Amino acid sequence: MGKYTPLEDWLRGRPEDSVELTFARIEEIIRDNLPPSAHKHFIYWENRPGVVAINAILNAGFRVVMVDMEKGRVRFRRI
Repeated sequence: MGKYTPLEDWLRGRPEDSVELTFARIEEIIRDNLPPSAHKHFIYWENRPGVVAINAILNAGFRVVMVDMEKGRVRFRRI
């Protein structure tokens, strides 16, 4: 099981088409810290296959549609 598998599983289980999470909530779900770049750089959250966290999000059938670095929030929308 990879670091972001719990996030993938959590997203798969959501009935909503849009989900917004704080970075802190994502860290609770994965039971680990996000890398510092996730808190500082929008590029971390780009929908680029090959990035481990993004692979998990895409595999769950979602994509990132909004990132608020100031508030530490990210919104996912079902593909």
